[in-house]
Amino acid sequence: MYSIYMESRTIILIWLAMFYCNANAQVTSGQQEFRDGDALWRQTVNYESITRNNPNVLADLNSMEVISDDHRMKLRFYDNDSVTVYENRMRYDYRQTDDSLQIIGSEGHLLRMVYDRPELYLRFPMATGDSIGGIYSGCGTYCERLFLHRFGRYKTVADGSGCIILPEGDTLKNVVRLRTERTISTLYLPLDSMIAAHGNFMSVPSLPLDSIRLYMQNDTAMAYVTIHRYYAQGFRYPVIEEMVVNNQEGEVVESTAYYCSPDEQAQLTDVENERLRGRYEWTVPGNMNDNSKKNDEGKFLYSLRNEPGSQQVIIDYSAAEGDVCLLLCDRNGIVYRRSVVSDVNGTVVVNYSGLRRGQYVVYIQTSNGQYSHKISVK
Repeated sequence: MYSIYMESRTIILIWLAMFYCNANAQVTSGQQEFRDGDALWRQTVNYESITRNNPNVLADLNSMEVISDDHRMKLRFYDNDSVTVYENRMRYDYRQTDDSLQIIGSEGHLLRMVYDRPELYLRFPMATGDSIGGIYSGCGTYCERLFLHRFGRYKTVADGSGCIILPEGDTLKNVVRLRTERTISTLYLPLDSMIAAHGNFMSVPSLPLDSIRLYMQNDTAMAYVTIHRYYAQGFRYPVIEEMVVNNQEGEVVESTAYYCSPDEQAQLTDVENERLRGRYEWTVPGNMNDNSKKNDEGKFLYSLRNEPGSQQVIIDYSAAEGDVCLLLCDRNGIVYRRSVVSDVNGTVVVNYSGLRRGQYVVYIQTSNGQYSHKISVK
């Protein structure tokens, strides 16, 4: 997906690779719980293009193939503990408390589900070796014609920690992988007859656990779902989420993966995770903070501001030696904007109006050295 940009390594994640320690990797409420108003772009990627051969590397994204980059995820709280995630023309309902996150329902164009026995999606905290599991069940409607009971077993295990090699070649360490294995059994009944008997589908009694267990023993159409979620320290939402659905013969029925880059997540105002990233001197791209870096001699100082409203990237700097050149490039190193100033102390600006939405790299070139930042143009 990305190229390695010239000879310089991207500043953003080198700091993470140098300083992160796997021993502290865990999923916690303060860092990974859902938050009202968060909105992110996720890229749909080819599941098969993610490499998983190295036992010390949870995932290698160097050859990752992007299918779509317009997958929007938005979160909204409707009361103290009920949160809805809007994504890919679906809504997913959760119940969030101080120590857990449960799946309580979903709704799309054709299918609506409400769970009387919710699935425990996350427990806080979770570190390598921790697990949760049980039986979930619920009822719903399909195409406004069929009533359905849906149920199954699930188990989620924090089955490893390690690193992810990102598309540009940098390494993101201190990553926890959660593996969820879920079965899905479904009973279909005429919706009209269920409404006539119970008034509406929400009034249909829950299935007893003994009946659920008995049916699952004999279900010949059960689906098997495996989900991997990769949580990195300093980032609230999974960097990668993978899903594979198999039938009882082991054949893959569906597979997909989503990538939510560290750059994208760094656009959020997220004090808890910003503080964690700050411990490792990681520069947050694309916001209005004073993101300063010095060269080895401590002479050159600059701050970067990405101002989406004015569609400008602004560098304020001091103690430059010679010209200061600002380049705005795409992933393949093609230069789209260029600006040069010769003052020892000053400001250099590039305007990115008219550029296509996506990821770009800002290069700052001086006699003091070369620096780079990734930004998102939306």
